[in-house]
Amino acid sequence: MINENIETKVKVKNKKNIHSTSRITLSKAACEKVNLWMNQINEQFKGMINLKRNDLVSILLEEFHGKLPFQVFDKIKSEKLTDVQKAKWIYLQLKNAESNNESISFDSLLKSTNKNIRLKEKKNHKLPISNNAKIDIYS
Repeated sequence: MINENIETKVKVKNKKNIHSTSRITLSKAACEKVNLWMNQINEQFKGMINLKRNDLVSILLEEFHGKLPFQVFDKIKSEKLTDVQKAKWIYLQLKNAESNNESISFDSLLKSTNKNIRLKEKKNHKLPISNNAKIDIYS
């Protein structure tokens, strides 16, 4: 008996540039905003376009330039960065420096955790996207 490898070719209809290995959970406020935008799209196109929420979010994310505006960093820092996280980071930096026989100052590390991100962009709280359009992230 001869054991043969049989290859089966299956055609899969793929949309271009689809990467579905991860999922994102949105906050309640973000979900409400996406639903509002979906309603606006449905009203604008009178139901002619069958757009999924994933498609909308992908379109919006693809429109943003590569670098995040400093306002986003400020928002993340104010909402997500805790003193406990800062202390853990300082501890790890001190531990790594010690294991590498490097000198590092606790005070300099503490100062670096408390630095404010300086806004180098206009303070209009708008995120630039391609085609010279703007999206207000705080409305």
